Amino acid sequence: MDLFVLRHAIAVERGHPDYLRDDAKRPLTRKGVRRMRRVVRGLKRAGLDFDVVLSSPYKRARETAEIVVEMLHREESLELFQPLAPEIPPEQTIRQLWRRCEKLDSVLLVGHEPQLSAIGSLLLAGDSGLALELGKGGAFKIEVDQLQPGTAILDWWLTPRQLRRLGE
Repeated sequence: MDLFVLRHAIAVERGHPDYLRDDAKRPLTRKGVRRMRRVVRGLKRAGLDFDVVLSSPYKRARETAEIVVEMLHREESLELFQPLAPEIPPEQTIRQLWRRCEKLDSVLLVGHEPQLSAIGSLLLAGDSGLALELGKGGAFKIEVDQLQPGTAILDWWLTPRQLRRLGE
């Protein structure tokens, strides 16, 4: 399976008075939407396609995933995936992901830091000790035969700026 991982775009800052009661409702900013559209143009230009796009249910991740599926004309492939909520432990997310996707060839996850980097670290190194950090709008691709710790191969890791430049 090709597992693509994308961090949500720039969102309203944590601690904003309008979202103090419910961080899950923080939306993307206009700048975040604009930049994510450029990132997706880069993904599209690279010829990427996904069997399914699984998104955290948090608004900023869902809005990011909606931009992806809209621009790739794959609206039917979007699913909200509760195990991608940032409070879910990465080991649990991986177990649920395998149950949902074991027969698929290409999956895109859209979620949050530090969970996404922890998932990558677990799959690549077998523990969460790799010093990885995914920027907002950044992505990486790993290849896995099964979603077991320490069995993945890193194919690429791109910053948001690199992805945006691919789309120029």
